[in-house]
Amino acid sequence: MDRLDLGMTQHGITGRKIRLNRLSDLAGSIDECLRSGIKTLVAVGNDTTASKVINQIMKSRADEKKQAAFDGAVFGVISVSSPGLVSRCLGIDSIQASIDALKTGKTQTVDVGVLNNRHYFLSAAIFPQQSVLTFLTYSVTSLHPDHQISVCNANIFYQDNQDGPIGRFSCSDGKLEAVIAYRPHAPLLERLLRKKKAATSYVVESVFPIQKITVSHKQKIIRVVADAEKELSAPVAVSLLPKSLKVIIGSGAA
Repeated sequence: MDRLDLGMTQHGITGRKIRLNRLSDLAGSIDECLRSGIKTLVAVGNDTTASKVINQIMKSRADEKKQAAFDGAVFGVISVSSPGLVSRCLGIDSIQASIDALKTGKTQTVDVGVLNNRHYFLSAAIFPQQSVLTFLTYSVTSLHPDHQISVCNANIFYQDNQDGPIGRFSCSDGKLEAVIAYRPHAPLLERLLRKKKAATSYVVESVFPIQKITVSHKQKIIRVVADAEKELSAPVAVSLLPKSLKVIIGSGAA
């Protein structure tokens, strides 16, 4: 945090600081900031922090009484540890990249995913195993034992031997991607001899461009990672709000 404060001060970036804890009134604090003329809201922390701020912005914007103030809000993120899904989605992979993005002030209006009409996400919604993608007349899952079902707004798939993402996903193209991916394993002997590092990343198996979809599961309550972990009632209705959030992007944004 000291490094962050120093870097921001050197670049002339100042603002009001709000520390989140169990007693914090995030909604009230954001409302107050916007009423006082502050329009740029920056989440400093991890994906959970970013998710809380994004969700509060979107929920308040849906409130007709608050909509006018929130229409001018701009969201930014500073990931203070390793880059999270949200910061990667915005093309930011370090503290210095975050500072540079705030200094440059380049913005983009992006799509936002919605779960059960209540929970919002920017990067992806990752569902537990045994989840099923339900279309109008059929359902789809994977035969691989180690698989992952997700609905992506941006590319969350990285491999150890690659610097960038696999394929082309976009959080501003007006659609989501329902993705089935699996994690391959190197042969046992190869792993024992350490001749090659075992694959740890998921490999995309199938991609379905959609604007809304239902994800089913045999359990009634499931844990879903949608920027941050949430408990949701299944089946989960996933939909999209196109071009609904203005964000600050870094040089690595697609």
